[in-house]
Amino acid sequence: MANEPNTVHRLLVSDKAFEIMIRSIADHSRATRKFANLRDVVMAVVDEDLPVRSNDIERYCDIGSMEGTIQVWLRLTGDAVNAFDTFRDKMCQAYKAPCSVRDAVCFACLVSVKT
Repeated sequence: MANEPNTVHRLLVSDKAFEIMIRSIADHSRATRKFANLRDVVMAVVDEDLPVRSNDIERYCDIGSMEGTIQVWLRLTGDAVNAFDTFRDKMCQAYKAPCSVRDAVCFACLVSVKT
């Protein structure tokens, strides 16, 4: 356990990104009947291992910049580190551009939100 990878990401997000995160956490909490956190939401999307759909990329692009001044922390440990990196790579391929950790986290939250 002590040798497991442990990564802490400090994300600076916009108001819109923060609202999407809050909504995704609430939706996930309602769906699982357990109080969720950001890691729970992100890893639920990552663990589904679904293809990144072009309409989800379009929705993400329509929102605008996710960069902002609100500080959010995400800690990933163990297998979650590699699984998240794989998800991020899939997103970058579909997005056809480099993607930051913030992009991948915000995208995961966006696709988890129940419309």
